[in-house]
Amino acid sequence: MRVAYDVTGSVPCTARNPYSHAADNDTRTFARTVRTARPGDWFEFRFRSPVRCGSITVRSGYSALPRFVIGPAVLEVSYDGATYEVADPRFGYTGTFRPRAAVHSLRLTVTGEGNGEDAVIIQDLVIMP
Repeated sequence: MRVAYDVTGSVPCTARNPYSHAADNDTRTFARTVRTARPGDWFEFRFRSPVRCGSITVRSGYSALPRFVIGPAVLEVSYDGATYEVADPRFGYTGTFRPRAAVHSLRLTVTGEGNGEDAVIIQDLVIMP
């Protein structure tokens, strides 16, 4: 499914790979931060309209190998656009969940130290009907 959403985060992105690249429905582009993620950093995916779907996969790192990943982190979902509940308490570098209702936004909150790299890469969401 192609769904309109915006990505933001507490870690700035490079000018060449802004957050908008993680929401452009182009598998060749991605967002890349200027440093690795640290505990307390967050990344948010906010849908322009609530999304009803069968599953949503959140991906970080290069698509072909697990480098520049987010994790460990907590993946949270908001069904009302204001409050969040835990969807995956042990998010690694990728995770899929099945929402119980229309989703307004998702948030990843980093809980562990950096990934051994100097940045994080965020890929487009994969949303299945």
